Amino acid sequence: MAGISIKTYLITIAAGMLFLSSCAKKDSDELSALDDYSEQRISKDQFFKNDPNSPLLEKDRPGFISLKYYDPDSDYKFTGQIQKYEEQEIVEMLTSTSELQKFYKYGYFTFNIDGNNHSLQLYKAVDASGHDPYYFIPFKDLTNGSGTYPAGRYLDIPVTENDIITVDFNAAYNPYCAYSPYYSCPLPPMENHLKVRISTGEKDYKTGV
Repeated sequence: MAGISIKTYLITIAAGMLFLSSCAKKDSDELSALDDYSEQRISKDQFFKNDPNSPLLEKDRPGFISLKYYDPDSDYKFTGQIQKYEEQEIVEMLTSTSELQKFYKYGYFTFNIDGNNHSLQLYKAVDASGHDPYYFIPFKDLTNGSGTYPAGRYLDIPVTENDIITVDFNAAYNPYCAYSPYYSCPLPPMENHLKVRISTGEKDYKTGV
């Protein structure tokens, strides 16, 4: 310990313990999040393979092992305030089977990737109750057709009382029409076509690697 006073040594040790403590907490949080994603994905795979309501075609189930995903990335998780419209107009979305589905256009959410702002419109399904517990975000990005399903992906965001939400692209998933032609799925409107790669969430079932 030559050249280092006891006081300096103790301060150094204390600082090191504080650093390790903060690192351990961060690592623990990250591991917890990874465990959550892993559990959700395993559960979804089991549903796809075994549940009678699975969207997979009967001929595809015997060989099904798991869906394909990008590794989780916290850089694609954003928390912020919805910019709510004073009046929620009803809009129609074209579906994969050329039908029209009606949604309330609730508001929009802005986020930043690599220094550039992007925004997504949030919708709520028009149903008999008018109290859908989720915001629906259909979107496209620059990975479509080169890693993710060409027609786009979806996010479901729980409704909150204060309109502060978390948009987690790690939870982006494919519409059921990605697995079967027997579903009618809303196509993301032009206003939700992002000019950026969202390299997280679910990949294309057939071509994603």
